[in-house]
Amino acid sequence: MMKSWICIIGNLIAMPAFNLAVLCTGNFWFSISMIATKYLFGSSWKSPAITMMQNSTDSKKTGLILSTYNFYNMICHTIAPLAFTFLAGKFGAVANPRMYGYLILGFTTVGYGVSNIFYWRGGREYQKIMRQRDEEEKLKLAM
Repeated sequence: MMKSWICIIGNLIAMPAFNLAVLCTGNFWFSISMIATKYLFGSSWKSPAITMMQNSTDSKKTGLILSTYNFYNMICHTIAPLAFTFLAGKFGAVANPRMYGYLILGFTTVGYGVSNIFYWRGGREYQKIMRQRDEEEKLKLAM
């Protein structure tokens, strides 16, 4: 569960830091330091998430699992700008550029918040799988 906690805590620190960077635009240095904080803590999710995927699957299927994960990630990176552009047009962001900030705020808040739910669920499942493997190894050693 510790691996998922690294992801969750990183997100919980990065989310308000990025929100402050987007909302408090009066001081450049404050905003840029909040962006740096976001990247420092918010980028800590990938290694534990990949490790959990590698450890919880059969070694023969690891390539398939990671390829599927990367494919899904790229699809989301393709769809998100389309959704953002649609919403920016819907809310009149061209006429009111401040709306871009609110849209970015909404996208990142929803993204971090929803991912934390799945990191929690994934961490619990990962913990079950690792305990089951430990018990199987103990049984093999006892024989």
